[in-house]
Amino acid sequence: RRKSQMEASFSRLLQDELQKMKSAHELELKRLAADMESAAFEDKQNLETEAEEHVKSEVNRVTIELQNAHAAEMAKSLDEAKRKFESMLSEEVMRLEESHRAEKERIQLEMKESAAQVLAMETKKLRDAHVEEIESLRKEMLETETSQKNKIEALKASFNQELERLKAVRGR
Repeated sequence: RRKSQMEASFSRLLQDELQKMKSAHELELKRLAADMESAAFEDKQNLETEAEEHVKSEVNRVTIELQNAHAAEMAKSLDEAKRKFESMLSEEVMRLEESHRAEKERIQLEMKESAAQVLAMETKKLRDAHVEEIESLRKEMLETETSQKNKIEALKASFNQELERLKAVRGR
């Protein structure tokens, strides 16, 4: 009975500890995800600003070159350059967004795997401690049982001796 009470108590402690660990890991994952989203948004804004500045710079350069050309040719070339740079900007933004999305997914996966590994290790430690406690209790019970058997054998021997003595006394 003591063994089953201890097992139940230990099981409850194990469950409580696992729940605490799970809650802590979930909070940490949420915090990291929020930090990552914030950093990714900031990076995206910075990259868009850089790309816009680059496009503006290139458009200004092309504009200066085109001012020396014929007016109709200049307008045509400018429109073409603008479309080209807008297309490049759009492609670059899409590439960067995809890159950020993939990086975010990779980091989230790593965090989940890491949390799962930590949880598995902690569970194994608790399970091992539980097994050790059970083995210790089992040994204790065996030692107590052996001790009781030895006492019973000693009492039997003492009883038999006393019985033989009484028979001998009676026989006289």
